[in-house]
Amino acid sequence: MDANRLCWHLGAILLGLGCLLAPGLAPAQHPIAPSGPAPDRLSSAAEAGEEPDVDTDTPDGLTFAAFGIPMRLNGFAEFNFEYLDIEDLEDARREDSSDFFISSIEAALRAFFTEWSKVKLVVSAEDLGKNGEEGRLIVSEAKMTLEAPGLPLYLIAGRTEMPFGVFEDHLIEGTLTEEIYEIDDLGVIIGFAPDIIGLDISLAIYETPAILDNLEAFDAFEAREGRADDPLYSATVVNVSAAPFEDLLEMALFYNNEPGDGRRNQSLGAALGISLGRLRGDAEWITALTREAGEDGQERRESAWVAGIAAAVTDAAELAARYEQFEDDASGDQDEILDHRWIVGGNLALSEWSIISVEYRYSRFEKAPDSTIEDQQQMVLLQLAFEY
Repeated sequence: MDANRLCWHLGAILLGLGCLLAPGLAPAQHPIAPSGPAPDRLSSAAEAGEEPDVDTDTPDGLTFAAFGIPMRLNGFAEFNFEYLDIEDLEDARREDSSDFFISSIEAALRAFFTEWSKVKLVVSAEDLGKNGEEGRLIVSEAKMTLEAPGLPLYLIAGRTEMPFGVFEDHLIEGTLTEEIYEIDDLGVIIGFAPDIIGLDISLAIYETPAILDNLEAFDAFEAREGRADDPLYSATVVNVSAAPFEDLLEMALFYNNEPGDGRRNQSLGAALGISLGRLRGDAEWITALTREAGEDGQERRESAWVAGIAAAVTDAAELAARYEQFEDDASGDQDEILDHRWIVGGNLALSEWSIISVEYRYSRFEKAPDSTIEDQQQMVLLQLAFEY
């Protein structure tokens, strides 16, 4: 059995287990939030430290007790249809493409040992049946959260997302800043969160530098040949976030420092979110402060920024739009480097446990002066998502 076929089977097993364990798909109270961020399908009040009622099922999944420990199981599955007007920018035939696949199936298990300690495990199957992809099954999150009783201190240890970036999103695909700067790794986060204007100050130390790898996958960086391996657990993130006006204004400032070849790679970012009734506006900017030299010997300090707006038309329907821009800090234009992107779309709650979403993306790329490749691409995405 090849890897793709194996992942299909494992993904089906994950989805089946979730449906069998839950006595029906668990409803969500508000699939489309009237204002504020779009709901995280694997988040709940329990994620903030509230112990679930183990005697009843909740909108956030199945709750039960094992060995006297309260637990919660929930998850989601996303089915995508994707159409590209030009599949390969370098192909002179300019052929289009379409694809139907399971973009993600996730199952999350939480255990609540005490009011101040809990564990979360998330298993994910991704890109099942996608053209050109083998699909993969991963443990995307495995962490323990500890809170200091009576003190505004917390500690998160394990594999989780590091607090670099906000990546607020109301569309199918994540933001450009998330694509380039997201860090999911094994590490430790120590935080201070007093009950004052939503203040949260955290320091993270994690195992493996990630941002240059992300840039390389984005075709915006190429490491020098013979580059030395980075030391482990020498990458850090500092994050300061606050909500000075509750349900109105949120802001964050974050700094990243990773080891590099010859010099450290440092990045700085800021994010702002504003909610006004049924409208939500978000902006995020991240830039390189220092970068090691690439294969061509140049130190390029790239930057990316996004700005988006979302409107809850009704309690079940939301419209959203976003603009994204990337600057590679290289002289002249290079083929296939993203310049900017427009995205518009919408979400409609079909029921308390299902959402259908549509998205249109227009991307414009840099193009060398004598190049004959295409410099723009259009994509239409359709997604059906189920919670359980």
